Amino acid sequence: MAERKFIHVSTYGDDRWTGRYESPNIGRTDGPLATLAAARDMIRKLRTAGELPAGGAVVRVQGGSYELRESLRFEAQDSGTSD
Repeated sequence: MAERKFIHVSTYGDDRWTGRYESPNIGRTDGPLATLAAARDMIRKLRTAGELPAGGAVVRVQGGSYELRESLRFEAQDSGTSD
């Protein structure tokens, strides 16, 4: 199975963080993202930089209420590949 990038989103996250971790670290300097839009943008950034693994990305959204201030839009660039 191809390697995948996991991105975590949580109601106690922060969009300035990397999304690499399920919960904030002890110093609260990194942890999950706070919004679905930030996860989408992170994947876009990884793809543009050539850093998205062959297996793509998996966004893990923890339970909670996520209020959207604007519509969450996905475009063709957000689509997967035939692989």
